[in-house]
Formats: sequence, structure tokens, C-alpha cells
Amino acid sequence: MKIASCFVFIVSLSLQSLAGNFTNNGGDHVRGVFLKVGQAVIDYLKETEEGKQLLEKNNLNIKDIEKNLSIEVISTVDELLTDNGGSSVDAIGEKGKITLQKSRWTEHFEKQRDVYYLVFHELLRALQVNDDNYVISKALLPFPKSRMLSTRINPVFPLIDSERLDQVFNIDKLLITGTGCPLSELGTHVDFDKESNQLSISFDEYNLELKSNSGRNNDRKNCSLSIPVKLQPRTRLVVTQVDMMSIIDLADSSEISFGGEVFFAGQKNNPFQKLVAALSQRQRGRSLLRENLVLKSDCGFSGIFRTNSYASLKAGDSAGNSSAAVSDFKMSFKLESCQ
Repeated sequence: MKIASCFVFIVSLSLQSLAGNFTNNGGDHVRGVFLKVGQAVIDYLKETEEGKQLLEKNNLNIKDIEKNLSIEVISTVDELLTDNGGSSVDAIGEKGKITLQKSRWTEHFEKQRDVYYLVFHELLRALQVNDDNYVISKALLPFPKSRMLSTRINPVFPLIDSERLDQVFNIDKLLITGTGCPLSELGTHVDFDKESNQLSISFDEYNLELKSNSGRNNDRKNCSLSIPVKLQPRTRLVVTQVDMMSIIDLADSSEISFGGEVFFAGQKNNPFQKLVAALSQRQRGRSLLRENLVLKSDCGFSGIFRTNSYASLKAGDSAGNSSAAVSDFKMSFKLESCQ
């Protein structure tokens, strides 16, 4: 599990200026920030004892790595990227080339996630160094906070104190598990947006697939999250909306169902579900499951808030392949008086 901090990072250079410089050289903001984060990785490897040991242990040449930190090597695209197995990915690294999916890296940078290991991972792949399962790059997770940069370009305007909820949730005690979000420090990001009081889970491994020649006719993944909540007396927490976003590619006559539930420990579950079926032709695109529910905690609640989600893919009579990927699960909150 990777939890993105909402708070502390240090910057010594305006990212607006940085993005402008790279734009003048044929790049863009995402590429500019990627290069800056990559330089922070290079500096760590060169300047710290831990970094030097990592290079030596894996027989890596820092000059070779630096060569790929270049606008000639790094590019961005708007379309979705998929790996050889058909799964949606943030980037594709191959010999002397790194391609970044622009919207996903924009999200990483705007939410100031600890993606230094991901940048290192792509630099290694461009060298054709085997870093499957982040066997080398995960040594940089977590990256030292003193060396982190501000990666946001948009200013943060937090809500006034009486409306902010970031202190209501104990992010440090969050637990997340499931076949769609395997217990790992990699692949799942949990963020709290203090501008909108929104808690979001972004997935890299919540993927389903059915191949026509596999002999399987169904695939199912799930994810569960729990997080401690502590409210002040005479206040309650209200879940105002839940969004579950997925990318689907369904063969004729196949179908997929998405669903989940959110609840406060000790209260009745509040389930919701959506079915998408390819009745007479292939269905491709994004699917949004939105539930405008009103789920309220007890007044002065102190306990656990839980979410469960699932996706279930079923094959049809056609011989086509089907796949789906749950990308996000987002919840919006507000505080309410118990008067």
C-alpha cells in the first residue's frame, strides 16, 4: 500500500518556471516534473551511502542511468498505455525510451505521491535492467522526505478549519487488502484531498481478464479498506457520494458487475451495484458507478470506517477476449451538527 501525503514537501524552484523551460524544448509539464524527480533520484544514488550501496549491489553505472534522464528519451501520450498482458500501466520503458501516460502522472504529481521508486523503475527499464516486481527500485520506497520536491503545479486552498476533515481520519492506521489491491507497498494509492474532503483509492492491480482459449468463464477481484475515525462531540460524519470508475473492454455477450458498500463499524451495511452487459457488440470505454447516498455516522463516532468493493467479469458465448480494470474508488464527506 502506498499512501500519499497531503502535507510536507520542499521546493526550491518554481514548477511553473520548470514546466515552461521544458515546454520551450519540446516537452510538457509532466515530462518536466519527471525529469526533476529523476534528478532527485540520481542525486540520492550519488550522494548517500545507501544509494551508493544500491548501485554497487546491483552492478549499476550511475552515468548510464543519467543518460536516460533526457527529453530525447522521455515522452508523454494522452492515450491509455497497456503492457504485454493487456493491463493498464502508468508508463512503458524500453531500450532508450520511456513513455509516460500523461493523465496518470499528472495525478501522481498533483497528489504529491511518493513516486521516486517508479521514476527509478522506468530509468532502469530504459537500460534494459530487470526490475520486475520493483526488485531493485523498491529500495527507494519510502524516499527520504528531506529530498522530496513539491510536484504540484496547482495551488492548494484548504477548507477553513471548521470544515476540514483531514484530522478526522487517521491515515497512518489505514489497512487495505484484497485481490484487487494485494497487500503491498506498491500499486495502490490512498489520498485525502483537503480541498474537497474526498478520500480516494487509486488502483494499478485491480485488473480482470478472460481469454477465449483459457477455459475460464469468470474472473473476480475485490478490495477492502478500513480507517479509524474520531469525531468531536455533537458532530457526525456523512458520506455524500461514492464513485467507482472502471475501464472496460467486453466481448459480445459478456458482462461485468461492479459493486461495493460503505459503512461505519456497528452500523448496517449500505450496498450498491451496477451491471454492464455487451448485448450485441463489443463494449469499450469507461464505466462510472455513482451512488448518491446519505450514510451518517453516530454522533461523536469514534471507531472504524470501512469500504468493500468488487468487480466480477463473466464470459459470453462469443470467442472474444474481455478485460476490465477498476481505476478509482472515491468517497466524498461532510461534517454535520447533531443538533
